[in-house]
Amino acid sequence: MATIRKRTQKDGLARYTVQIRKKGHKPVVATFGRLEDAKKWARDAETKVERNVYFAEDEATRRTLDEAVTRYLKESAKQKDRHERERQLQWWRGQIGPLTLSQITPSKLSECKAMLVAGTYSKSDEPGAMRFSRAPATVNRYLSALSHVLSVAEREWQWISYNAMRRVSKLKEPRGRVRYLSDDERHALLTACSRSKNRNLLPIVMLALLTGARKGEITSLKWSQIDSKRRVAVLHETKNGERRVLR
Repeated sequence: MATIRKRTQKDGLARYTVQIRKKGHKPVVATFGRLEDAKKWARDAETKVERNVYFAEDEATRRTLDEAVTRYLKESAKQKDRHERERQLQWWRGQIGPLTLSQITPSKLSECKAMLVAGTYSKSDEPGAMRFSRAPATVNRYLSALSHVLSVAEREWQWISYNAMRRVSKLKEPRGRVRYLSDDERHALLTACSRSKNRNLLPIVMLALLTGARKGEITSLKWSQIDSKRRVAVLHETKNGERRVLR
């Protein structure tokens, strides 16, 4: 993979140029005054090339977070939560967008996490709109959004050799409150749904009450997932990635 060429200069001193090539990447070249140094560098560089580290390090010094987010959003245009994720990634752009990927360290990300925790947001763009503190779960979603971008940049694009977000701890989230509707509340809900102009609302809500399925799981159901004999619906894609049966 590596080739070493000797060149004698006008002053009579020898120089050794090492070149490493890999398909799909520009050649890596370095020059040394001693053959031993050239051979050592070639061995180390070949190891990095085989592990796809060397070229990733080179890309990381040239690519910015802005570029990574732009490509990510372009290639994930069909994501169900695209609008929410784009909003979260725009926040990251505002903080560290101009930085190269090599400058995005766990320390820098931890600083941003502290800003998310200390900062507030508004549900409206109107002047004087009420501002709210971000809940731990909200902060964690911001961290996850950028982590996914960096993971894709590492695994698929080979722009970085590791995802720095893996070294940033998430906030501890409080346990959710379990609450069931009373008979009166359930009756009022179904009555309101039956009066809605949206004819799909009532069956969606009824199915949610009977099975505990999420909105996205219900609205994405297809007839091919319904087993009328067993009276069940099979969910092939769920939030935790496991197949689930609605009864």
